[in-house]
Amino acid sequence: LAAGAAAIPALAADAKPPERLRFGVIGCGGMGTGHLRNLVARGKKDGVEVVAVSDVYQRRLANAERISKAKGYADYR
Repeated sequence: LAAGAAAIPALAADAKPPERLRFGVIGCGGMGTGHLRNLVARGKKDGVEVVAVSDVYQRRLANAERISKAKGYADYR
C-alpha cells in the first residue's frame, strides 16, 4: 500500500480529491492477498476500487479474482 500511496499525485490545496481511487495488485501470495482483502474491505466506505489483479500462479490469480471481482492477468505488464 505504501508504494501505491506514493504513486498518487499531490493535490493543490483547493483541488477536489478524486471520488474513487483505483488500484491494481501485482503478486497475490500471502502478503499480496492480505493487501487485496484490505483494499476490498475499504472499498465501500473509502471509495477504493480494485480494478486488476496479477499473478503468474493460476491458483493464486483465481483466488484474487474471486476476492476482488476484478479482471485477472497472468502477465503483470
